[in-house]
Amino acid sequence: MFNTLLLSSFATMAFAAPLAQSGVLPSLDSSTWTPAPGFETTCEADAQELISLDLEPQLEKVLNEACAAMMPPCAYPELLREDTVCIKTVVWPLEEAVESTQTFEGETSAGGQVRFSVTPNAQPEDAPPVQWTKQECYGYFSQMLQKSQPEGCRREQGFGTGKLVAGGDSPFKGMIFEVAIVSEE
Repeated sequence: MFNTLLLSSFATMAFAAPLAQSGVLPSLDSSTWTPAPGFETTCEADAQELISLDLEPQLEKVLNEACAAMMPPCAYPELLREDTVCIKTVVWPLEEAVESTQTFEGETSAGGQVRFSVTPNAQPEDAPPVQWTKQECYGYFSQMLQKSQPEGCRREQGFGTGKLVAGGDSPFKGMIFEVAIVSEE
């Protein structure tokens, strides 16, 4: 009995270890996430540049990579080396504006790259920094790109650009999520 238990434990660890550190970003489902009430989206209505709807299958990967680049490394432990030790938390401080430029494998209508940025609202000097989760990062950007106006910036021709200001009744209120197409340098 003891030997069976011991062998089962070793087998479980052997199979689970590669899954825990696969280097592949987890799938985040924005259908179960909702933005805080009172958010406002401002789209660039006259923008000539759009992200092609043909690139929609890549959207989850690009949003995950953008958020991983803007958040602390331990927010995405699956991307770290196996010997990296991280604290077990899902909430991370956002002390200053962060941004990440991502490239879709294909073309935007202008042939550029897409810049994702997050700017926290101003906090009193003695207040702790705004806290955020990877679900909030992914969720707000997904909201802006996948929903039509007034909730997002998606158009018939493609994913539009603009910004979303978080609502709600918390320190998170006023945080700005922005998507812009930038020229390749």
